[in-house]
Amino acid sequence: MKLLLANQATASKRRVYFLCVDATDGITAEVGEAGGQPQISTDGGGWVDAGIGTLSSMGSGYYYAELTQAAVANTGNVISTRYKSANTAESPGTTVQVVAFDPDNVDSLGLARIDNTISSVSGTVTAWTGGLLSLDAGGNPIQGGSVVATTGTTTELDATIEATNDLYNGCILVLSQNTGVGQSRVITDYDGATRTATHAAWAINPDATTAFSIVSNYIDNSTINSINTKIGTPVATVSTDIAAIKAETADIATINTNTILIKDYTEGRWKVFTSGPDANRIVFYKLDGVTVVKKYDLLDSAGNPSSTNPFERDPV
Repeated sequence: MKLLLANQATASKRRVYFLCVDATDGITAEVGEAGGQPQISTDGGGWVDAGIGTLSSMGSGYYYAELTQAAVANTGNVISTRYKSANTAESPGTTVQVVAFDPDNVDSLGLARIDNTISSVSGTVTAWTGGLLSLDAGGNPIQGGSVVATTGTTTELDATIEATNDLYNGCILVLSQNTGVGQSRVITDYDGATRTATHAAWAINPDATTAFSIVSNYIDNSTINSINTKIGTPVATVSTDIAAIKAETADIATINTNTILIKDYTEGRWKVFTSGPDANRIVFYKLDGVTVVKKYDLLDSAGNPSSTNPFERDPV
């Protein structure tokens, strides 16, 4: 499923994709469908031509069409797409969910805006509806700081954070800007004297240009009481809201993974093998054209391996 910002003004970002194959064998790419009219269905409604343009060829049976801006105006809508002509099997296209945030903006999806979001707290908190709430041991929002150095599995942090041993054990160290941005690791040990956090190895080591935040992995009762004292209002709902926000963050990660997989299937290379170790198989590749996404055995109607008269495919 593709996530799309409501009322997206850029036409190329409203594209949906189709793989058109021969109606007879279900495999051979149909390359003459440019200008054909796909259809859309919104929230399970009837299929209509309105709201989507005609097909443009990308080559090898792949096509795209652009949804109209009016078709994606309402947040929450789920738009299914399909294409069928006399020459092609029915081709389900990209499914689009219209959302209130921009999935192409890495800042709005990630944690890079935490520092700006919680740089100060004043007044009364009745409910927490923002991003992840990062607190130090006294209940103050963490400002974050800059990385001093790293060995890969330990990272020395600057003097903006506390110097108490084990204070941040169990918290999450997030690289929020510059080198290594977007990575996060659970702090398994914290040495206050050197302000050094121990954690699993970074995929890309940060450097002195890297900004960080420390995110509380949980908020216990003593921290809640400290918040109440500091901002003057009970906030018993904070821990519940934090748990819900963490669950939503996991959902976004799953959606991103599934979106990349769908893009590989719809835009990546595929090949049917007639010989070798993958004989009678169809193999799908990532966008690099080399990395295998998935292999399927091709079977004829009797259930026998066949690359020339396939009836169904079976995951390997």
